[in-house]
Amino acid sequence: MRVAGLDACPSGWIAVVLDEGIVSGHFLSHVSDIDGLGALDAIGIDIPIGFASSGYRACDALGRALLGSRASTLFPVPVRAALAAPTHEAATAIARELSGAGLSRQSYGLRAKIFEVEAWIGSSSAPVYEVHPELSFRHLAGRVLDSKKSWSGLMDRHDALCGAGIDLRSVDSQVARRGQPDDVVDAGVVAWSAQRIGHGVGVCLGTPPEPTIWW
Repeated sequence: MRVAGLDACPSGWIAVVLDEGIVSGHFLSHVSDIDGLGALDAIGIDIPIGFASSGYRACDALGRALLGSRASTLFPVPVRAALAAPTHEAATAIARELSGAGLSRQSYGLRAKIFEVEAWIGSSSAPVYEVHPELSFRHLAGRVLDSKKSWSGLMDRHDALCGAGIDLRSVDSQVARRGQPDDVVDAGVVAWSAQRIGHGVGVCLGTPPEPTIWW
């Protein structure tokens, strides 16, 4: 089983590949560069895939409920037309009209990555699954973890991954410096979820063909 987990960073993507116990890290300028890393059985990615026709995606509401006090880490995805708007102000107006609520600048800031993945996913050489790191860590660690921006939160994530056989100290420092430390641990747990999916034990929120979130 050979799988990858991807997490977005400002200059591209951090990818963690799991290959029969071997862990490697890679920087990708574009999501499609994953195809240059060799054959994969599954790809997990921390980015929304698919939109609701109106309102918000059911999988987002389900995920936020599971995360409790950390629900704010999972952004509700508005309708496609809102993210396609040329400005945040226009996007907010469309989101209020079609989804019933406004749109944060942080959510709007994801639009380029969301559309990058949307344009690529149909040509991916492996099946691609949306994974939310906080939900994955909740399952891996058995609880909702503190903020990954804190030292304890980051160490808890590192320890949980090491317990699952994913030691991110093997990620090349040049790769890690292209993102933030939390980008690397997020890519690692997304790869862990991709591995679970590949083995047929992954869990998803939502009902296909509607958008789903996996762990």
